[in-house]
Amino acid sequence: MYKKHVIWLASVGVLCALVAGFWWMGIRQRERARAFLKDLASLQLGTSTFSDAQQLARKYGGKPYNGPAREPTCSVDDCDLSFLFENALKNRQGERTLSLDAGLTVKNGKVVRKQIDLTLMTTTWATQFLYTLVDSVSLADPRGYHVTISKVQAHGIPHVLEVRLGPTAPAAVRKSAYSINLSCLTLWHRCDGPNDFFPPGLWSQ
Repeated sequence: MYKKHVIWLASVGVLCALVAGFWWMGIRQRERARAFLKDLASLQLGTSTFSDAQQLARKYGGKPYNGPAREPTCSVDDCDLSFLFENALKNRQGERTLSLDAGLTVKNGKVVRKQIDLTLMTTTWATQFLYTLVDSVSLADPRGYHVTISKVQAHGIPHVLEVRLGPTAPAAVRKSAYSINLSCLTLWHRCDGPNDFFPPGLWSQ
């Protein structure tokens, strides 16, 4: 009887340790992604340098990316860097895949484009969401930004939000666009609606 009790306690202890470990991994990934977004937002289009981009890549594991069919290359004249943040354990739990992907482009020694994609993929589009932010020197909109909402259900819930920023985007819009809720990367937070994904102030139901 005593032996069974000890085995039971040991099993509970191992289970608790595993849960705590997975919990900590989710928290760490969320905080790492949050710090990355802050550093990415601080890079100035047309001003921040190739060296700044390299420093960001070293800090957060960014890798050169030229598409699936090309050998990745990166130079001061032309460089595309890719970053990925996900809770791999949570993605294995079911038919839901959540990820934060980001890209950074350098041309002629200067940062000219930043992109963020927060994606929830499921077995049906009715529960899928995508937030895309493109921050580029080439945006021609006179307001300095452009917002597109698509895949809107009959009851008014959007599933895709795309925000494009240019160098003259208002500071409030820029701040809101980078204010992404990353709670979905943790194990216990189940995200099922636009309020879980889309930054506040950029869409309304």
